[in-house]
Amino acid sequence: MELEFRHVTFVRDGQAVLRDVSFSVAEGETLVLLGASGAGKTTALRMVNALAMPTSGEVLVGGKPTSAWDLITLRRGIGYVMQDHGLFPHMTVDRNVRLGLELQGRLPAEASARSRALLAELKLAPEEFLQRYPRSLSGGQKQRVGIARALATDPGLLLLDEPFGALDPPTRLELQEQFLELRNKYRKASMFVTHDVAEALRVATRIGLLDGGKLEMDVSPAEFRQSSHPVARSFLKYLEM
Repeated sequence: MELEFRHVTFVRDGQAVLRDVSFSVAEGETLVLLGASGAGKTTALRMVNALAMPTSGEVLVGGKPTSAWDLITLRRGIGYVMQDHGLFPHMTVDRNVRLGLELQGRLPAEASARSRALLAELKLAPEEFLQRYPRSLSGGQKQRVGIARALATDPGLLLLDEPFGALDPPTRLELQEQFLELRNKYRKASMFVTHDVAEALRVATRIGLLDGGKLEMDVSPAEFRQSSHPVARSFLKYLEM
């Protein structure tokens, strides 16, 4: 399911958070929005599932403006992975993964099979993890369950808001690699927010550089590495340290 921003501006409390932002993300692509805190990354992400609406311009999901979607239908068609995993603590791992399927009215046997298959794919043995609760999981395990939940309903679009930012470096790298495997397998359009340039270069098919609410660049990782743009260079210098 394609995502498109058309000349999107968002003003909050008299301040422009996004300024005339335009880009598109096709199936199988991962657009990483890279920028410092306050650059507008999370605001852009929130606009995709209509948690914020443009002051001017349009955000289109599947070719239809978010303002024209039924909000429940829109949000159930989007998989969302956040930094703090967002799991329900009173639900088992299995129930967390199955929840979206249950809301869609899927048969219990189908939901159970989907939950087991996704956990196995994310290297969480179903026999060990299905009936555990989030409090008994490590940070990396919680994020794997969050990814399984996001994929459970086979959404057309994935949103990832600094999903690996709170993890230790080895676990973060492992989950980045798993994300790439899943993206290549399922061919989802993905919008991924981070302020980590190494992560952006690793997972992106394109990097959108946001600075002060403006989309300064929308380029391939290779082009980003070669850029002379001062904001890009300010990120790239950390790779040399």
